[in-house]
Amino acid sequence: MIPSTLNYQQSPGNGATTQFSFPNKIFQAADLQVTLIDATGTATLQVLTTQYTIAGIGADSGVVVTFVTPPPNGYQVDIRSIVANTQQTSIKNQGSFLPELHEDAFDKLTREVQDLRRLAYTFGIHGADNEIVPWPAVPSVANRKGTTFLFDGITGQLGVGIPVAVPVTKQLIAGLLYAPTAAETVASVTPTDLSIYAGPSWAYIARYGNSLATALAVAAASALPFTIYIDQPITVAANITVPASVTLMFVGSGTISVSATFTLTVNGPVHAFQAQASIFTGAGSLVLPASALEYVLGSLLIAGALTVNGALTAGSLNTGGNASVTGTLSSGAATINGGANTPTVVLTFSATAMVMNCALSNSFTTVFTANVTVAPTFTNLRSSQTINWRITQDGTGSRTMTWPASFKWPGAAVPTLSTVAGAVDLLTATYYPDTGFWLASLNKGFG
Repeated sequence: MIPSTLNYQQSPGNGATTQFSFPNKIFQAADLQVTLIDATGTATLQVLTTQYTIAGIGADSGVVVTFVTPPPNGYQVDIRSIVANTQQTSIKNQGSFLPELHEDAFDKLTREVQDLRRLAYTFGIHGADNEIVPWPAVPSVANRKGTTFLFDGITGQLGVGIPVAVPVTKQLIAGLLYAPTAAETVASVTPTDLSIYAGPSWAYIARYGNSLATALAVAAASALPFTIYIDQPITVAANITVPASVTLMFVGSGTISVSATFTLTVNGPVHAFQAQASIFTGAGSLVLPASALEYVLGSLLIAGALTVNGALTAGSLNTGGNASVTGTLSSGAATINGGANTPTVVLTFSATAMVMNCALSNSFTTVFTANVTVAPTFTNLRSSQTINWRITQDGTGSRTMTWPASFKWPGAAVPTLSTVAGAVDLLTATYYPDTGFWLASLNKGFG
């Protein structure tokens, strides 16, 4: 017997009551769904035996739900039936007539119809996402004429309205063509322009609204060496470091402008070609560590300071501040509106096997601790390169020098070193490859 038509019930919690009744018949514990709803409307499904138990299964009068912990004050206890849409009773032809068995089968069918009616009529044929929050009521006939069912763009709730025609653009369908990459998903980055393609190990800067910081976040999430294509002018207005695993590839009209007071440090390769004039600009500072500039054939123009902890090769160089290059500087033309600094390299002393690698610097220093009996060797010479070699006598003094035969002196007079202990002499020599000679001079006795 099914005397009640109720198939769901909500009761307020008070922090003390643990038992709540459900006035209709169910056939197994799984036929009941128990939910707690807080003051904000958030629904939390409860777990049978862990958070509640059921007594009275199979009784026509219904069941009692007992919570392990009393539902708090301000919460609603939502109990509703979800009777399984199955038929488990087998009634044989000419078998025994068992009234209770038949009644249970009819009762279950009735309860299924009740639940279906609730879902189909009260909450709409598809129901709300959690079935506890119903769809809004259908507007009156007068208010729904000429409209269609729509889902609200903010709440997602069902309503009625008139669709707005939206032109189909590349940007509108870009999500279907160029979906976020795995690295973007890991980095929690939503591209601002999905119409621009990106791969697992590369991306164009415009895909991220020309934000170098965002592109670097995606690169960090990639398990592969990453290339960022700079194909249009962008601005860096923060202190940013590009890691060694990231290559900056300048194409088209791509440039990076470093804003004043900020520094861009590039630890990875930089690729550019002659078409890319002035790939770095701006009033900020640029730091390019060793081996960063692999293929720069265009020009470097930056209004701030330039620091290169390695070799620099560029079509031309123009800086508005100090320029410091620790390695070889190769440039078609160099304009430095500040100091050009070459770090001094300590040349290890040897009486018989001293070697000066001219690719390391133009400035060297050595303390002589013995007489040099075999002339030093000079390697990696650059055309018209001028070196300055500071030679210091040790605490003993009177150390002598054997000069290379390729050194030519003013008046053909070969000089000798100062003899006083601690004395400092400065050798200045320029190499001319067309003759194979150095034109040298020695300034002695600096105090």
